[in-house]
Amino acid sequence: MHFIKKILIVSAALSVLGAGCLSPTPVKVPPPPAPKPTAAYGQSVTLKVGETVTFSDGFSVKLNAINDSRCGQGHTCIWAGELAAELLIQDKNGSETIRLGTITKPSLSARGHDFVLKDITETSATLIIS
Repeated sequence: MHFIKKILIVSAALSVLGAGCLSPTPVKVPPPPAPKPTAAYGQSVTLKVGETVTFSDGFSVKLNAINDSRCGQGHTCIWAGELAAELLIQDKNGSETIRLGTITKPSLSARGHDFVLKDITETSATLIIS
């Protein structure tokens, strides 16, 4: 009898310990990626460095960088310099990098679209794409 009691106690203990081992571990599912902002042709769109906007036809524009060649305060420079947006534009046929500057090229045409730089800061650019 004493032997059967020990076996029952050991079996109960193993069952409790085993149940803990068999309990499922919760799996952390990452949140879905944030949707890419969409834009309409002819409307102003403001992008921060690193952001991409996609149009309904799949055409996309990414603000890769903002280049600042302005003359620093207290310096004498040959020209005042400018802020310029470096954009990666992409359609179904490929991609290319374009540059819109406040002075040298505030507008241009590429890949069948017209680009106009409306405003720019050290961290963002506002464009109209048509």
